[in-house]
Amino acid sequence: MENKGFEYSLNTKNIMTTDFSWETDFNIAMNKNKVVALSGGSDIFSSRTIIREGEPVGSFFGLVHLGTWGTDEEAEAAKYFRLPGDVKIEDRNNDGVINQADRTIIGKGIPDGYGSFINTFRYKNFELLVDLQFQYGNDIMYITTRPQENRQGIANSLSTVLNGWTPDNQDTPIAQWRPVSAGYDNLDTSHMIQDGSFIRGRNLLLGYNFPSEMTEKIKLNRLKIYTSAQNFFVSTKYQGYDPEVQTSDNTFGQGEVNFDQYPKPRVFMIGLNATF
Repeated sequence: MENKGFEYSLNTKNIMTTDFSWETDFNIAMNKNKVVALSGGSDIFSSRTIIREGEPVGSFFGLVHLGTWGTDEEAEAAKYFRLPGDVKIEDRNNDGVINQADRTIIGKGIPDGYGSFINTFRYKNFELLVDLQFQYGNDIMYITTRPQENRQGIANSLSTVLNGWTPDNQDTPIAQWRPVSAGYDNLDTSHMIQDGSFIRGRNLLLGYNFPSEMTEKIKLNRLKIYTSAQNFFVSTKYQGYDPEVQTSDNTFGQGEVNFDQYPKPRVFMIGLNATF
């Protein structure tokens, strides 16, 4: 396996005066992963991922989702025993059958880059820390999409099913509404792949350092009171709760997310630091 990339960090002191200062710490790590050689050269399958020469390790493997069959495609859909309103899957080998042989790489869980952007502001005895974390270029296999859009049982569904296929709404990836007993395709497809890039507010801290004139009177070297909010926001296109949390125990299943995993909690704190 080969990894190529670089890490870059920068610290700048943007403003430095007697009463006010502003300091920035920025770092980014970028990496390109590739499997160079496998024993025997054969693919290694693991759950919903594949290890293949020339590709990133643990790439997602599944069928290509092309949307839904339209009314003008009824004859072609019938060749695959489907009707207008059914999910349309790419027949990659053109053998007239949709099966496991049509699977291909549909995404990758390893990010292209990640890092942080931290700013510290100080005004007299006040201090404000804004810590942002980011990641980009990775996919997430949102497995929840399958049971909650494919309606395999009587259960809650994602609101996206409201965009289900109808004769008047055919440009949609969601199959037609019908009784559960009528059956729906239940396949691992590219429709489950989502952009896992995000910007997270990792920490927001506001503190006050008591002046030395006061701390000396109470026999302290330093006294600081602060309040902070951790994980105070996440900006992402990912449909689930948290793009950084996964439930897969697959060694090479980075980015494989299963059934609305519990997100990172938002934490609020008030604290006091005293140095004797």
